[in-house]
Amino acid sequence: MLVATIFLSERNLGPFKVILSTLVSISTPTQITTPLPPTPIATLTPREQLEEQLLEAIRKLQGAQSLIGIPQEMTVEKTYRAVFRISKNNNQLQNNITTNLPPSITPNIQETKTGTLMRVRLIGDQFYITPITPEDQVVSDDTYTEWAWNVTPKTLGNLTLTLQSSARFNIQGLKEEQRNYLIKDTRVYVDSTLEYTIKSIFKDYWQVMLFIVISITGAVLSINRVYITTGLTPKQTRLKDFINSSFSDSELNELCFELGVDNEHLDQRNKLTKIISLIKYCNQRSMIEDLEFEVSRKRPSKVKPQEPDKESVKR
Repeated sequence: MLVATIFLSERNLGPFKVILSTLVSISTPTQITTPLPPTPIATLTPREQLEEQLLEAIRKLQGAQSLIGIPQEMTVEKTYRAVFRISKNNNQLQNNITTNLPPSITPNIQETKTGTLMRVRLIGDQFYITPITPEDQVVSDDTYTEWAWNVTPKTLGNLTLTLQSSARFNIQGLKEEQRNYLIKDTRVYVDSTLEYTIKSIFKDYWQVMLFIVISITGAVLSINRVYITTGLTPKQTRLKDFINSSFSDSELNELCFELGVDNEHLDQRNKLTKIISLIKYCNQRSMIEDLEFEVSRKRPSKVKPQEPDKESVKR
């Protein structure tokens, strides 16, 4: 019936106009608004909750001031004290953090962050570094906290020591976390000592030095081999050889007699030992020139010009 009414013209509706409006109104469905479901609240997984705790702990780190005390000049193989101090209290820093420092240290104050538990390390491959305090310490709220090391340079030159300060976080259920908040490189000039220089030269050139010593020793032994075996200098050895080749046993006895040397004071095992003992006897009594004079007087044609005695020249 509703469809047929639609094709009627408005002029012919007449009294049916009100009835038609009512029918259309009844036939049109009413729209009902359905409320939206509530937005779900995001929930964190257990892992995310732990990570959020870690981030919160990092955000709660406090500003602090630190003191780096590393000598900037050292001597090789000598031990020095290096320190690191950190303070949460600025007033405390100004009043006490610079007290009782070793004389060789010029304090270097740096801005940093600190937590409850800090780890501080001193690193340098060209140094022997011995920790005096634990590397992990709880930072005090009332005074500064100190780390200390004994530092010994191994070699010479401009060397580097690196100080690393880290905050540690222990959240139950998470692996321990560490955040670096201060990494400071300090240049250290290391000088030498006479003892170290000698040791270094010997260490680097010991083979050359050994060769030189052996060569010199061999030369000295070669020059003085006769003196070592007979006790005569090279010049006295030449005199011995001349007397041995130019004088017979009887002439040797006559030579001793003219010098006033009793044969009882000489080694008479054979002719050669007698000549050697005669030269030594005259040398000990400042008669060596008399002996040379008598030999040259008796054998003037055979005497050759004597070269200077090397030992006499040295003296």
